[in-house]
Amino acid sequence: MSGTSFRPPLRGIIYQGASIVGGVDLSGSDEPFIEEFNREYARLGLRVEPQEASHHPADVSSGQDLVAAAG
Repeated sequence: MSGTSFRPPLRGIIYQGASIVGGVDLSGSDEPFIEEFNREYARLGLRVEPQEASHHPADVSSGQDLVAAAG
C-alpha cells in the first residue's frame, strides 16, 4: 500500500518540562480541554499550550519537528 496520510494542523503543543512531546488539534472552544488536560497530567510533568497563530504547524508528512512559540 502506498499513500500519504493527512492529519489536520496541530494547534496545540504538548510539553514535558521544556521539551515538545506531542501535539493536538484544538478547535472551537479549547480552553476547557486545556484546563482539564493540564490538571490531569500535571503529575506527569505534561501540559498543553495553544500554538500561536503566527507559527505554522509542522508538516507531519516530511517529519519536521514542531515549532514551539518562545515564551
